[in-house]
Amino acid sequence: MDFDAIADELYGMPPDAFTAARDRYAAAARQAGDRTLAGKLKELHRPTAAAWAGNLLVRHSRDQADALMQLGANLRQAHHELDGAQLRELTRQQHALVATLAQQAVRLAAEAGRRLGDTARREVEATLHAALADPEAARAWSAGRLDKPLTAPVGFPGVSGTATVHPLRPSAPASRGHRTGRAQRGKASVTELEAARARRQERERAERVERARHAADQAQAACRSLQQELDQRQEEADQAEQALQQAAQEVENLKVRLEEARAHHREVQDDARQARKRLRDAEQTARKAERRAETALSELEGHQL
Repeated sequence: MDFDAIADELYGMPPDAFTAARDRYAAAARQAGDRTLAGKLKELHRPTAAAWAGNLLVRHSRDQADALMQLGANLRQAHHELDGAQLRELTRQQHALVATLAQQAVRLAAEAGRRLGDTARREVEATLHAALADPEAARAWSAGRLDKPLTAPVGFPGVSGTATVHPLRPSAPASRGHRTGRAQRGKASVTELEAARARRQERERAERVERARHAADQAQAACRSLQQELDQRQEEADQAEQALQQAAQEVENLKVRLEEARAHHREVQDDARQARKRLRDAEQTARKAERRAETALSELEGHQL
């Protein structure tokens, strides 16, 4: 039994079928003596609807998935280089491709028998944005084994707004001719003020980004905690459902055994009735034979006299 092959199969299944199939594989691994594999399989979590749809998208639209990851690499490069024109063009492509892929995920999920709601669709879009923003997220998504949607970092173009480049205002070229020392000092003061203003704006922007990142980290931590609780509750619900199915099967088995016992009881009753009838018949025959014997004995005694 190969872990990767089993994991690929499990995460390609609808979420409703995941837990039972995982447990069957884990049980088979234990029976085969491979406790390591069984333990790894039990650690796999049931995917949410959005994560499952994202996995379907990777499996059925490999070319478009590769295009999205290449677009993400280009976006990150433009973001790093503060190339405003390139960012605007790539962000336009990003919106179009994410919308197309999200709609395709909805269609694939519907074809597989599950309708995605608005929340799940937004989570699919968030996963796509995360794959664009973060190479690690892109690799996780492209593996097709997500158990929950991904979240893009705050501040990435197309997630919290298109990045804006604020270049410093270039100073005017020095003109030839007569300049007074006062004018030169005035120009230098203006340049210093602009530089100081730009630095202050950059610090304020960095502080806003840091606050937003901190808030995003807290929100992600809360989401992870809630997701863990949801996974636990889902696991408990799956176990309860299995226990209910087992109990129902036991009830059916008991019903069958009860019906068999009743049928056997009826057969025994019939046999008992027939045995009692044979006993009565035998008793009557015995009495008749006894009377004949008595009659014969009386006749014999009469002849002897």
